[in-house]
Amino acid sequence: MYKIVARRWGEQVVDPAVWNTVNNPDEPVLLCFPSDDAISIEDAMQRISLENQSQQHTKSVSVTQSETQKQVGSKQYHERKINIIFIDATWKFAKEMDSKTMQNEGWPKHTIRVKISNFGEDFKPKRFDIRTPPSTAHLSTAECIAQALKVVEENGEELFDVLMRPLDLMVQQWHSFSDNNKKRHKTDN
Repeated sequence: MYKIVARRWGEQVVDPAVWNTVNNPDEPVLLCFPSDDAISIEDAMQRISLENQSQQHTKSVSVTQSETQKQVGSKQYHERKINIIFIDATWKFAKEMDSKTMQNEGWPKHTIRVKISNFGEDFKPKRFDIRTPPSTAHLSTAECIAQALKVVEENGEELFDVLMRPLDLMVQQWHSFSDNNKKRHKTDN
């Protein structure tokens, strides 16, 4: 995991190793941001899986039949590294960062824009209610990462739970602190 602190994405602010990795057309790059042209992360994973199968089929011409079946029969996208970019900022600044990066053609050319849209049965709208999102479809960065890992990783459900525990605890403590302050304020008056 790499953390890049900047107002926009670009070669000038990104570590050269990271820049080279995400600009390698052989490595899928997902930009997790709920823009109008974003597709669901599940659809993106399906696209990557189909591309992998196509590449494996092309490569399998010189591979024995048993090796080909082994490659095609496995979960291709779990075996291949996928780079996911998350913009961590307030919604206003995240939108600005995306817009400025697009204007400067900073995102890798093969980037697939994705959004989290299939939240599942365990979804809690406004789970991170310390800040008010523009809609229930807008998530905090931690929620977004957890939801994405739920789809991308084989043990995604387990990772989701592990990542949500500290977030839920932080929100619970914030509410407790806020409630205690309200009670103290009422008794002081």
